[in-house]
Amino acid sequence: AIADGNKFFNRSSVASIIGTAEIVAEFIYPELRGMYGHHGTRWVRLEELSAFCGRAGAEPTKKDVVLAEGVEQGSAEESTNFKCLPTSKNSMTIQHVMKQIAALQCGDYNAAFLLNSPSNKKRLVSADKFKAIVSGWTSFKMLTFPQTTCEYQEGEVDGTIMNVKVEARAEGSDEILSFVFDLRKSEDGERWETDGVRIEC
Repeated sequence: AIADGNKFFNRSSVASIIGTAEIVAEFIYPELRGMYGHHGTRWVRLEELSAFCGRAGAEPTKKDVVLAEGVEQGSAEESTNFKCLPTSKNSMTIQHVMKQIAALQCGDYNAAFLLNSPSNKKRLVSADKFKAIVSGWTSFKMLTFPQTTCEYQEGEVDGTIMNVKVEARAEGSDEILSFVFDLRKSEDGERWETDGVRIEC
C-alpha cells in the first residue's frame, strides 16, 4: 500500500491518529477497503499507483518550491484542517450532506447510497451493504436517528473537492460527534457526491 508518510505516519503531530488507524485497517483487511473513504484518496495499492498519479487533477509527483526573497520555509497547515468559509445551509455542498443524512434518518438507504460518488458506490458495493456498515457502527448509526441534531461547516480543499464537517448530537446527550463528509463534483460537474465519511477526533 502507498500513502503519504509525512501526512499520516511519520510525524508525532499526525492530523488524525484515528484517520491513520482507519487507513491501516483498510489496507490490511480487504473486507474493510473503502469503509472509511480513504482508499483511492489517502492510500492506494501499488498496482493502482500509476492510475492514481495519472488521474485528472492529480498533483505532480515532483514540485519545485520557490520562496519569496527573505521568506523562510515553515511548516504548512495540514490539508485536513478546515478553513471557515462564509456559508449558509443553502450552499450546494451542505444541501447535499443534509439530503443524505435526511435519507438515512428516514430509513431510505437506497436514496442515501445513490448520493455517493461512483468510486464510493463501488467500495460500498450496494445499498444493503451500505446499510449494514452504517447500522453496524455505533458512531455512524447516530446519523440515522431522526432526533439527532446536526450543525454543518464547510471546508474547502479545491474547486472540485470539498469537505463538510457535521457536528451531531443525540437527543438528550451533551456528547458531540464530528463527522467529515468528503465530497467531489460529479463527472458532469452538475452536483456534489459523497466520496467518503470519516469520524474526526
